[in-house]
Amino acid sequence: MAKPKPTRVDSSDCRVEMFGDPYCPHEGEWVEMVRGLATGALEHLDALSQLQTQGLTLQDEEGGNVRMAQMMKQTAVVMWDLLKDRLIAWNWTDDRGRPLPQPDGTVEPLKLLNFEELLWLFGVLQGETKVERKNGSAPSPIISGASPSQPTGAKSRTGGRGRTKD
Repeated sequence: MAKPKPTRVDSSDCRVEMFGDPYCPHEGEWVEMVRGLATGALEHLDALSQLQTQGLTLQDEEGGNVRMAQMMKQTAVVMWDLLKDRLIAWNWTDDRGRPLPQPDGTVEPLKLLNFEELLWLFGVLQGETKVERKNGSAPSPIISGASPSQPTGAKSRTGGRGRTKD
């Protein structure tokens, strides 16, 4: 039996918020990914679930913004690890239209993305695309507020994508 082939997914429904306004930074672009997770990912999924729970309790606490930023960083590290070997290629560009570095099995290209983009990719990894959502599948409990077909409530700390180089 052959190795699984990557699936090409249209990225037009990847939504990001900038200063409270949603936009689609990858309209007409795509990603190629080998979907699914290895059993070793279970510990990462548990960590993501725990981080999500912590994030929900921080929303009402004083000083929650600092702890929320720490939680988002921990979440990003876990997602980078889950995505780095599954993401095969993309034609994504930055806000100036310049191509992003190709995925190479490391976390470095993923570090250039903002949080909403990571969440969208994680949804794709789990098979949650806009088309599949229309067919009635339920959102992932890990990222239920950040499916590829819905914008997230999370905003970038810088208000932008902060990844262009001059």
